[in-house]
Amino acid sequence: MSDLHPKPPQLQPIPLARHNRFWPILSHGLMVLGAALLFMGGWQLYGYYNELNHPPAPIIDSQTAFATKSTITMPPTPTPPPATMTKAIDTATPITPTSTLAATPIATRTPSPLSELLTEIDFSRNAHPELMPQETPKSTPTAVTAAPITRIIAPSIDLDAPVIEVGWVTWTVDGKPQNVWQVADYAIGWHKNSALPGQGGNIVLSGHNNVNGELFRYTLNLAVGDKITLYEGNKSYQYHVTEKFIVKDLDEPEEVRRANARWIGPFDEERLTLVTCWPYIGNTHRAIVIAKP
Repeated sequence: MSDLHPKPPQLQPIPLARHNRFWPILSHGLMVLGAALLFMGGWQLYGYYNELNHPPAPIIDSQTAFATKSTITMPPTPTPPPATMTKAIDTATPITPTSTLAATPIATRTPSPLSELLTEIDFSRNAHPELMPQETPKSTPTAVTAAPITRIIAPSIDLDAPVIEVGWVTWTVDGKPQNVWQVADYAIGWHKNSALPGQGGNIVLSGHNNVNGELFRYTLNLAVGDKITLYEGNKSYQYHVTEKFIVKDLDEPEEVRRANARWIGPFDEERLTLVTCWPYIGNTHRAIVIAKP
């Protein structure tokens, strides 16, 4: 009879010591991970404030610099812009892109909120139309446009990068068009309405300092006298750094940002202007390096 009704198999209990071993290991692992993330965040914050407190170049006031003419040659007075382009962009206003040109603009990643756009390099993002062509782009090519300047080399900071032409895109803000400069990804951008080597005037090159190649990450490490070479195909042009400085830009009054924008505007003398954001974390300032033949 006992064979007809066998007893169910007995389950062997997991030893208590083995059962409880997993949770202490997991909790200790999470504690170590949390401590590592906290350390990394603290280190980045320290680096940000250390860079702000010990900038690699002087922080100047563009308005004062232009007024005193102590370090620059005054550019020609720009042509008054059309009334439809004079309104500054409101950082709280959503925007709608209407056209795209040449290199991929930063704005294509996330057109809204606009605060992300303002952390990028271009002074003209807050409506500096005196530096813009006076007509809206008529075509929207999708391919990257080759620039007459094809390459830039700065041996002292190990910079050797291709150069492409960058233009502007037009945003609609409050029903009015606003032109916004593009920033090249994984290349240096030559502003298509700036000068060319050997022609006289201001040659403007811009690039990222902390995303998409970071090719202008170390421009402020250039020292006065360092050589920069631009190439137009096989033809080279030599420039030597004459000055470098930083200007406050993000959230500054419009008159300050317009003064900052004049560094990438026209000049009577030949010069090369390299411009990017600063510091590495924050992008609240603009770093400018000027070199001359």
